[in-house]
Amino acid sequence: MEEIEARGIKVLRVQDGSEALARIEELIPPGAEVMNGSSTTLIEIGYLDLLKSEQRIREYAYPLEDARSKKVYGAASQIGKCVILSNERQQGLVTLILS
Repeated sequence: MEEIEARGIKVLRVQDGSEALARIEELIPPGAEVMNGSSTTLIEIGYLDLLKSEQRIREYAYPLEDARSKKVYGAASQIGKCVILSNERQQGLVTLILS
């Protein structure tokens, strides 16, 4: 978490989804606009690079993690969620909530 915060991204830890929702409601003022992913921003900032990153995860990182998981836990791994955080120059603009 400290490495993420060093990049200008605020990190909050919560216990579960309901607490995450409560924190979101506290953070976002009524009537505020929130990016929901339907923006063309990804295309404008290098969507192809993002696709290449996802390809590397699936073709390189996942097979290594899957083999490790099978060896250590006796169960296959899976790609469940990917959060890509690079950095944020404007403090307080991005908040990551983890449960």
